[in-house]
Amino acid sequence: DVVFADITMPRMDGLELLRNIKAAFPTVDVAMLTCHDEFDYARRAMQYQAADYILKNELTPELLQSTFAKLRKKRAQQTTLHEVRRVSRNRFLRQLIDESDHMYPVRLEDLRNNQIDLENRAFLVAIFRNEPYNYDLIRETWGDQMENPSFCMDSNCLYLLANLPYGISREDEAAYFDAMLACGRQLHGAFGCSRIYHHLERLPSAVLGAIRARNCLLYTSDAAD
Repeated sequence: DVVFADITMPRMDGLELLRNIKAAFPTVDVAMLTCHDEFDYARRAMQYQAADYILKNELTPELLQSTFAKLRKKRAQQTTLHEVRRVSRNRFLRQLIDESDHMYPVRLEDLRNNQIDLENRAFLVAIFRNEPYNYDLIRETWGDQMENPSFCMDSNCLYLLANLPYGISREDEAAYFDAMLACGRQLHGAFGCSRIYHHLERLPSAVLGAIRARNCLLYTSDAAD
């Protein structure tokens, strides 16, 4: 949850360690310890998303306790905000499913109000069983290949709403779609994927397309097992 790291270390200094930690584990808080009081160190540490910057000659048990209390409060606030966003996304997804035939075209403002980051360009929707293996595989396989991903949950399913890479050509879209289907075949349970759409107003159609694709696989194979 929390790392205290010196800035001056052999082989890898603290700022490089900080960048690596935040890249691999974004939710970990990193507090930097240093004997340097130059402003540049503090500026660079905060630029790399350090949670705090502490001078060694000012470190006391009281300051350490205060630092932990501040980090604990921040994590609690982030957890609450994450939950609010999750509930908002799931509610909007449920609305898309229930009212797809009567829903007005989706606007960018609607998505932002419900914590969904899709942009108005090439996107798709995928649906798969909600379990850690599936979620981790999707993130590991497609973490660098999708943009603005939003995960929504309904019943025991996870929905992935994501843009394709910016500037992808129509020719490459087909290969991207085939690769997504290949990834889906490695997941536990049935997997459904919409076709690629290019306008956000078609999001309800994309959601229903993913559901239909998954249901077709469920009823024609043993994927439900």
